[in-house]
Amino acid sequence: MTKEQAIAAIELVELLYDPTRSDDADTRAVVAATAARLGIRPIDAAITLSERHPHP
Repeated sequence: MTKEQAIAAIELVELLYDPTRSDDADTRAVVAATAARLGIRPIDAAITLSERHPHP
């Protein structure tokens, strides 16, 4: 993993876990662009993070 990929991964986690961030077209576009920097689809990132996040 490159430094740029590591930063993109951190940004993606922050985007997907931030409860104050709205689910609007702008946010979805940023999530898609960040996921693309990692070579993955946004849905794959969301599923992977969801599986690893402890559910209350």
